Amino acid sequence: MRNWPINIPVLLALLTVNGCMWGGDEALLVLQDLGAGSAPSNLKRLTPEPTRLRIDYQFSGRAYQADLYLPGEPPRASILLVPGVAQEGRDDPRLVAFAATLARARFLVLVPDLPGLRSLRVSGTDIQAVVDAFSYLQTRAERPVHGGRGIAAFSYAVGPAVLAALEGQHRRLALPVPRWPAVHSRRPRP
Repeated sequence: MRNWPINIPVLLALLTVNGCMWGGDEALLVLQDLGAGSAPSNLKRLTPEPTRLRIDYQFSGRAYQADLYLPGEPPRASILLVPGVAQEGRDDPRLVAFAATLARARFLVLVPDLPGLRSLRVSGTDIQAVVDAFSYLQTRAERPVHGGRGIAAFSYAVGPAVLAALEGQHRRLALPVPRWPAVHSRRPRP
């Protein structure tokens, strides 16, 4: 049986790139880059290396930390990438590689640090943190004014992300509800 966690980033990339950005050739470059991992790829060869910045920010008086991935070219879209329930959180090597690939594809990528999820706990405060992170991302000067925006989430972070999108719609924050990928996987039972 195939290893599902390896295919999750490929599915997420396909949905994200297809829904937000390009046609088939560029989507293929992104998928090949995801498959290459840290090895060379055509996308890495053709695009500048993205910059990963550790940032501290505040939104509505609440303090947060995140990683901001800046593409080497002007971004065409922005995306909030919510890490799953994992102790490595925003530093999970798979998440870092995925965020870098999205930045190479000209997304402005924000990956929030959600301490509860890193502690393997999910709580209602995660919803507010996701709303605040998405709202903060919209204030960044680098964000394209007319570009697409979205939220992608992994694992159990899908729940807080969906609830954050619904909360944002209720507050008229223009959080995207209809078109954003979310991936949850279950390991096959032995």
